[in-house]
Amino acid sequence: MLPLTFFIGKQKMPIKIFDRVLQKTSTAGTGSLTLGASQVPYLDFSDVYSNNETLFYCIQNENIFEVGIGTYSGNQLSRDTVLKSSSSDNLVNLAGNPDTDVFVDYPASGAVYTSGDRIVENINGIDFNLGTTPGYKEGRVFYDQNNRALAVYNDEADITLQVGQEEYLRVRNNTSGTIFNGEAVRILGSQGTHVTVEKAIATGNFVAQAIGLATHDIENNSFGYVTTYGTVRDLDTSDFNDGDEVFLSSVVSGGLTGVSPLAPYYKLSLGHVIRSHPNIGQILVTPSTPKLGGPDIKSTNGNNIGVSGVTFVEILTSEGAAILASNTGFVYDSGNQILEINAGGIKFPDGNTQTIAFTGVGDASATGLSDFITIDLNNQLSGSGSFKYAGDTASIDASLTAAAISGQSSTSSIADADNFIIERGAALRKVQRSIVVGGLATTGELIASS
Repeated sequence: MLPLTFFIGKQKMPIKIFDRVLQKTSTAGTGSLTLGASQVPYLDFSDVYSNNETLFYCIQNENIFEVGIGTYSGNQLSRDTVLKSSSSDNLVNLAGNPDTDVFVDYPASGAVYTSGDRIVENINGIDFNLGTTPGYKEGRVFYDQNNRALAVYNDEADITLQVGQEEYLRVRNNTSGTIFNGEAVRILGSQGTHVTVEKAIATGNFVAQAIGLATHDIENNSFGYVTTYGTVRDLDTSDFNDGDEVFLSSVVSGGLTGVSPLAPYYKLSLGHVIRSHPNIGQILVTPSTPKLGGPDIKSTNGNNIGVSGVTFVEILTSEGAAILASNTGFVYDSGNQILEINAGGIKFPDGNTQTIAFTGVGDASATGLSDFITIDLNNQLSGSGSFKYAGDTASIDASLTAAAISGQSSTSSIADADNFIIERGAALRKVQRSIVVGGLATTGELIASS
């Protein structure tokens, strides 16, 4: 028996063909045939057909022939469609000759045939049976109605490739153990024309370069298949929810996690859970490229980072990603090792903003330092005020001997009202006498040099 599908207009009719089916008929006219005497050693139509089944038929005797499509029912054969006949391809008007043969035919117009190298040619299409999954046989092709895709069996009996919905890569496992269904793998090398793989892990850039998930258990020293895009089935995905994104684990080789690893580990998304289940879970595999875990730092466009600009965080997103920028008023001259601030100034913890640098010789009263002066022995500074220790409110109310100090020359002490100058290049060598600061008497030597 050879079942096939034949098209008539927009209808498709399943047609069964059997070998050596023949009977006589004495029917006259152009109507349905009444099947007559059996012909040994041939089969009767009723031996192989049930009511309302469709077949190819041929009617012939020494004068006429008719080839067509008919329907068998109750020892009657309707003549539904004429494909070829001796009456200009129309129904033949039978004379009622009892020596007329009726048999099952396979007309050329309905035949599927091959070229000399057994390649099927010149067909408009193939219709597969729906709702039936055939048993496994390597090389078998069928229509998978559950996934609405053409399906193929390869050399692994426990997997089925849904054409157009997933992609496989044939790999070799030369590790010391089994790579299990659903584990993430990376390319390790090659054997012949096939890549070798091992389990991936998110602890480094190279070992995190997973290409997909094993689509079945791949034993050591054997070939198998990795899904690089598509659905991997029959997994335990009970730790996840439907729709969860899954990432390469930084703890378990080949493992998956629902939490994106953070630096110093690497982030690599492997897809999404499309069914959460302890036994028949499914993951849609869509591998990304590994990168250092954690939020990103980006530039909003190509113009907001200037050459030599000192970058700063301009925007911080709700996910923790940072957007960097720079400003022409804040740059670093790496050649001269100079940090330039061209606008805005520097704001100090007390809330004051300094926009002009204070250098060289000037009137200390113009510095905005109130009544007290800080003296740099390497620069000439002048002004009026009290001579104080930093952070103290008490004037130095003691005598001291120093080189090149001018003020009230008639005394060896500097009082609150004294004006004084310490020339650049002068050296304050030693305090020869006791110094009283805020009532605290101290003795010893204070040494400073220009």
